Amino acid sequence: MLIQIDSNEINTQVIDLFSIDGKVYTMPAEVSASVALQMLHVARESGEQAAVSWAMEEVLGKEAYDALRTCKALKAHQLQAVIKVVTEKVMDAMEESGKG
Repeated sequence: MLIQIDSNEINTQVIDLFSIDGKVYTMPAEVSASVALQMLHVARESGEQAAVSWAMEEVLGKEAYDALRTCKALKAHQLQAVIKVVTEKVMDAMEESGKG
């Protein structure tokens, strides 16, 4: 069985995730299964915390990740909420890749 992958089939839709001082930051509506695979690789090589950090920057993008990382007003529950959404999207990508 040949599994064909079209590298041009990339969903570019985004969703609003958080805002800082009125600036809205987005993330992809769907995360590529390749991100899930890379996150597993980082977890195996460097541990779960490194994998979550890598996935956050990969999914959010450098600008949004840096905005969160440097926001002195960021509360733990806000960070956990962002991490939850990102990791759930990554895990959804892994589950979706197992279907079909």
